[in-house]
This record gives sequence, C-alpha cells and structure tokens, in this order.
Amino acid sequence: MARRPKTDPEGQAPAAVPPGEGENPGGAAAALLPGAAGRPAISVTGPAGGRWRAGRHFGPEPAVLAPDAIGPAAEAAIRADPRLVVAETVLPAG
Repeated sequence: MARRPKTDPEGQAPAAVPPGEGENPGGAAAALLPGAAGRPAISVTGPAGGRWRAGRHFGPEPAVLAPDAIGPAAEAAIRADPRLVVAETVLPAG
C-alpha cells in the first residue's frame, strides 16, 4: 500500500524542504549570513498546528528570515497568508 504524503490542515502537501530547514525555517541559517546582523528581516509565527508556506514550515515559535535569503516570491507568499503572523524585525548578531 502506498503511503500518502503528510499534509497541512487544508490538505495541501508541503513542498520538499532541504534537510534542517523544516524545524526552524531559515531562522539560524539566515542569521548566520556574513555581515547579516542588524539587517532588515521578518519574524514569522504560524498556528499551533503548524503551517506550510513557500516550502517552509511555520509553527508557534517565531522564525526570523532574511528577505534576501528567501526571495521576493516566497516573502510575498508568506506575507499574504492570513494564518501567518509577520512582523518586521532585524537579524540578530551571530
């Protein structure tokens, strides 16, 4: 019997996510870009059950993303999702 892919609450299968990005989507990776500290970023918080958007999983723990690290299309999709809370912030130091 074939296994069905895991889906989000709306029944959408998540996009493939590179190893290590699903649990903390871009938070640590984005913050460690050379010279990134203090640059503009977005903090994204998802619902308690989690939410897939732009190939990343967002849960109740905020994830800090550098817009230039995720690209304009992904940033637009994340900002447009009514189930995600997006706040302006800056990348933390190392």
